[in-house]
Amino acid sequence: MVATFGVTLLVFREIVIPTQTASLQNEVADLRKQASFAANVAGEKDGAIRQLQERISLLEKELKNTQSKLAAAQLTNLFEFGNPYPIGLGNIRVGNTRDRISQVYADSSIERTAGFWSVKMEHAAWSSVTYYFARVDGELLIYQILFFFRRDATPETLLQKLTEALGHPTTPGTKPNCYVWSLKKPQELFVTLEADRRAVSFLLGVRKPTCNTPE
Repeated sequence: MVATFGVTLLVFREIVIPTQTASLQNEVADLRKQASFAANVAGEKDGAIRQLQERISLLEKELKNTQSKLAAAQLTNLFEFGNPYPIGLGNIRVGNTRDRISQVYADSSIERTAGFWSVKMEHAAWSSVTYYFARVDGELLIYQILFFFRRDATPETLLQKLTEALGHPTTPGTKPNCYVWSLKKPQELFVTLEADRRAVSFLLGVRKPTCNTPE
């Protein structure tokens, strides 16, 4: 029963609400075009234009309400238990090719730099994600991912959410507020959170961190 409820909640949060949001956005954009066209057509009745504008206003209120529901759902549960990838951001994983980024995200949201690509997110919790890649056997493969929390979030919140999902971290080095989770399945990965950084973020990758204070 609990598992069924969890799956239903996940589907509602990750599929139903985003689909509703996209549908409303498309409908509002379409009605705006109709209203603009009607306003420029000679002889078009003011009543027809007014009806379109009223419909747009109603849909915008519905869209705002749906977006609020989506934001609340995204902030409530950031991770699934045992999974280091944030909910909704697991389509690209460590070990994927660089090309996978272009397949998942729109080109306009990707900032390309030699060695890494950054993606701006339309998400209530995450502001951007940076994918680092290196050439392995002729292919550019992602070896670590840096997830950036929203600016108004706190390191304590992210630490709490990661601990709930992955268990208690270790503090392997001398650097204060540096936390590490070591994962074995489905592949060996390390999650690193440096809670004293100005930008609240965590790193997911194959390289073992040290958390040592620079000399």
